[in-house]
Amino acid sequence: MKKVLITGSNGQLGNEIQVASKNANIELILTDVASLDITNPASVDAFLVSNPEIEYCVNCAAYTAVDKAEEDQELADRINHIGPKTLAEASQKHEFKLIQISTDFVFDGSSSKPYKEADQAKPIS
Repeated sequence: MKKVLITGSNGQLGNEIQVASKNANIELILTDVASLDITNPASVDAFLVSNPEIEYCVNCAAYTAVDKAEEDQELADRINHIGPKTLAEASQKHEFKLIQISTDFVFDGSSSKPYKEADQAKPIS
């Protein structure tokens, strides 16, 4: 049975992933900021050392309060930029696949193909 780490599991996306995977033959390892701070490389590394069986990580952790993000840019950057970067680096070190989910606040949604990291950001507002 594949083990899948879900970060931000208490948020809207994390909850939907749990519902959608109920009948899948996978074991979810559910975390939130209290159990795994994705912005802290040492915390991420320690978590992964104690959970070496993780094969996938779906990063559902995100700062999604768009209006507040303008006021709290540092926290939004830590969660939406540094956190995914930390997970990407950890995925190479600990050899698991990382799935990073973005929103239409980064891309405008007009592409008919899945977006890639190198695609030009086109926020809708």
